[in-house]
Amino acid sequence: MDEAHSFVPTDGRGAKSAQLRYELLVRLAADRDRHLLLVTATPHSGKDDAFRSLLGLLEPVLAEVDLGTDEGRRRLAPHYVQRRRNSIRRYLDEETEFPSDRLFKDEAYALSPGYRALLDDAIAYASEQVTDAAGKREQRIAWWSAIALLRSMVSSPQAAAATLQTRAQAAAGRTAEEADALGWPVAADMAEDEAADIDAPPGAEAAPSPRLAALAERATELEGTDGDRKLALLVKHVTKLLKDGYNPIVFCRYIPTADYIAEHLDGALGRKTKVASVTGTLSPSQRIDRIDSLTAAAEDEGARCVLVATDCLSEGVNLQHSFNAVVHYDLAWNPTRHEQREGRVDRFGQRSPQVRVVTIYGSDNGIDGKVLEVLVKKHREIRKATGISVPVPDETSSKVTDAIVEWLLLRGKGRQQALFGDEQVTLFDLDEVVSSQEKDLETEWNSMAERESRARSRFEQGSIHPDEVAGEVAQIRAALGTDAEVRSFCPYLAARARRGTHVSVR
Repeated sequence: MDEAHSFVPTDGRGAKSAQLRYELLVRLAADRDRHLLLVTATPHSGKDDAFRSLLGLLEPVLAEVDLGTDEGRRRLAPHYVQRRRNSIRRYLDEETEFPSDRLFKDEAYALSPGYRALLDDAIAYASEQVTDAAGKREQRIAWWSAIALLRSMVSSPQAAAATLQTRAQAAAGRTAEEADALGWPVAADMAEDEAADIDAPPGAEAAPSPRLAALAERATELEGTDGDRKLALLVKHVTKLLKDGYNPIVFCRYIPTADYIAEHLDGALGRKTKVASVTGTLSPSQRIDRIDSLTAAAEDEGARCVLVATDCLSEGVNLQHSFNAVVHYDLAWNPTRHEQREGRVDRFGQRSPQVRVVTIYGSDNGIDGKVLEVLVKKHREIRKATGISVPVPDETSSKVTDAIVEWLLLRGKGRQQALFGDEQVTLFDLDEVVSSQEKDLETEWNSMAERESRARSRFEQGSIHPDEVAGEVAQIRAALGTDAEVRSFCPYLAARARRGTHVSVR
């Protein structure tokens, strides 16, 4: 089973598809005569119960044993192999094809006056819905709808318009708990969530509203680089990446955003650059076909290529042979999503010595700056210090994003105006609101990083030894034949075929 981290049981708020995958795996593993190999390059979510559930499928006792003890480690060792990139940069006496570095650059934009006014009005509307909600269920629906609206607003005018015109999914919940289960994935950006509608625009209302229709119309009027400075900044940096010899992938959160920026990039970059978008509207095979068509067309015409994609491509697809840069157009609220996006190109087989990562964020929308500072940059720091990607603690990180949204919605109209008028004073106020959650997050995250680092050192090589593997690899290569032997054998087969001789290879 590849991408094994997506087979863990859910806690009631995750995707139903993940639970079904786990149930399938349980039934397969019930046959103790069956061989089972679980493979993943994504760290587990930090939830020990989920990790133990996978280990228990390999050996039932591992679901209960304390892995922090010598006895637990002894029991786990025969079933567990964990390696970092540095462990295999030189493997079996060969240099492996990994890029030497990942270069980060964060680029800020400020909202245009029209976009700023639209976001201000959307925040005011969402604030009213949250504060005026009567019962607990209605409050939860209003809360998730507000988050969906704000995230879409900072994504693109197209995503904003689609959300403003769509009924909130959480409204389908009959209870507050059901509304939470439907609404939480919108904010969580769960790394293991591979639901078919992962990139669909969410809804912002429980019932049709003329007020939201008017906001949607205003959003569509902002399309293009004049009203949308975020798009203008993207065009600038993609142009520079192309000039420097890179083929970038632009990742965004929603389908309307991907289609919108692909259309504008196609018109702005000229005929020597091929552009295509890949979203969840395509089946997995169609996604691969579109990428192949894009890269083939670029190669045939000697052009560069730009791929625009949603997180439907953040896992399970190898793109390192055609692309070598990543642009985060929309910030994920779970940094593991960023790691997955960057991992599409920063992986074995990448021929570029450096992979560039450009992160675009809004300096004055009240959301992006804090998410970048508290979640994304902290994730990078831990990765640089430990050499591993440690997932953000889900529950603690959600308190950070909840605090940001709550501050935006409930501080009153005067504070909303101050957000766009006196950024320094307002951000200091926001720091106070987020500080306690940020400290809790940092404490828990650092603890997880330390624990994960110790575990990786302890189990890095496991019970499989490279010298034993090298001997088996040598035998297999000898049986397959060398490149020269294959080259000499193929003309013989071709000559026999031309003479009409039937050839059988066994």
